[in-house]
Amino acid sequence: MSEDAAEQLARLHEGEKPYTQEGVIPTPAQWIWKWNRATPARRLEVAEAVLRAQEAAQRCLFGDHQSALDELREARAALCNVRLLAAELEAAEAHGGAWDANQEAARRLRAALGEGAP
Repeated sequence: MSEDAAEQLARLHEGEKPYTQEGVIPTPAQWIWKWNRATPARRLEVAEAVLRAQEAAQRCLFGDHQSALDELREARAALCNVRLLAAELEAAEAHGGAWDANQEAARRLRAALGEGAP
């Protein structure tokens, strides 16, 4: 191998760090090490997967999916709280509470949740 080719090959491998632990996410230096040793077919597979992941990430970013997920978590927590309140109202009615008011409130809460007759 000529000196020029050896220098070019050395530059190609600069910054690499050997990586063999398949179950661990590699550092960028380890990822490059593995990339440089992959077959051309495998590099194409990885490049396609990276581009698909990038496209999905962009859709999530531009679609504001994280805010939607945060809102969904808040809605689930509120729903849980409403169910607990309905159960508390029903229990209070069963133990001599204000029957009409508690029963009606519980019925309306359950109806709003789609869990009972309107």
